[in-house]
Formats: sequence, C-alpha cells, structure tokens
Amino acid sequence: KADALSDGVDAITVTVTVKDQFGNIRPTTDAVVVSTNGTSVAVTPGSGNINGSGVFSTALTTTVSQNNVTISATVNSQDITSGNPTVNFPHGPIDKFTLTSPANINAGSEATYIVERLDANSNPVTIGSQMVYLYSDAAGTEDQFDDLQDGKGVSPVTSVTIANGQSSKTFYYYDEVSSAGITITASDDSTPPPDGATNIDDATDTIAVNNLAANHFVV
Repeated sequence: KADALSDGVDAITVTVTVKDQFGNIRPTTDAVVVSTNGTSVAVTPGSGNINGSGVFSTALTTTVSQNNVTISATVNSQDITSGNPTVNFPHGPIDKFTLTSPANINAGSEATYIVERLDANSNPVTIGSQMVYLYSDAAGTEDQFDDLQDGKGVSPVTSVTIANGQSSKTFYYYDEVSSAGITITASDDSTPPPDGATNIDDATDTIAVNNLAANHFVV
C-alpha cells in the first residue's frame, strides 16, 4: 500500500528485490539500506541483507502527517536510481482542539483567537468541516464572540466552522466588563456546559479584561 496513517503504528511495507538483467530473482546476501526524504519516518529495519528468496523487506512508520515521501535504497552501496516510489502518511481523525493565547484586552475591545483541530499526534486535520462551539465564563453580560473583527453587536456568534480543507478558524472575543481572568473554551459540545475531554478534547484559554481610565464620576 502507498498510504498509512501517521499514527506511528500503521505501516507501509517496502520490499527490495534483486534481479538479473533478464528479470530473474537473484537469491544473494547483498547488503541493502533503505531511507526516505520524509520527516521523522522510522525505517524498521533500516538495513539488512537480501534473503534466500532474493528480497529484503522493511516497514515505514511515522507520527508526522506528510505526503509525497520518496523511498530510496542502496544495494552493496550502489544507489537504486529507478523505480523509487512515493508514499503518503495522512493525518488521523480529530482528537483535540487547541486555542491561541492572545494578550489581555482593555474593556470595549476584542481579542483575536485561532482554534485549530489536531489528531492524536498533533497533526493538523483538514478533511471535512467541523463545528466549534464557543463559551466564556464571564460574570457580566456584555461579552460576545464574533467571526469578524467589527466590534460589539455587529456579528455575534456562538460557534464557528472550520471548513473542509482548513485546519483552523479565526474568531474574536469582545468584553467590556473588567475581570482578572475569563476562561474561553472551544468545544464540540453544542449544549452547555462544554464537555471537556469527551469525544473531541476541548481547548481553553484564560484572558483578562482591563479597566479603562476613569471618564466620569458617580455620586
């Protein structure tokens, strides 16, 4: 097979066969070394000898999602210069969300967040669309999420969608009530409270909302 999940377990088997000029298999003890141009691709074993059937087999695994990985081999230190196949290691299913951690904001302004979906090995997931539900534990009632950076009340949302072909989505958090720490949560659960590690793991961030300078007095 030419594809294997990038989970460190699913493997692609590579077989090197030694033949003569007429296509006859040569059972020899020739030394073989197999390698790839991929990132963190394990070749197990990476080297050995042709067996009595004229072949040497090894397995490729990785936890890094990547495509078009070229396989190379040498036999008795001579490069195999033709027939070098390419293989793919696609990402696994969605396992968790992550959130960026923007700087604290002043009351009446917005923080920019990016939510990303990852598989169990932290590879970005891009296949299919995914709804992400947004929550805050702000004590006030003036907080809201936006999918556009357009201020209060213009385009408030309670969820955003990561589109097919994308691994992340930008959204904005607005608040005008000061707080030392508000927890923002990105979840796959549409019913509050968010469900933590159930199904897709939720992501959280803590942000503060700072007071503005005094502009009036109340007696």
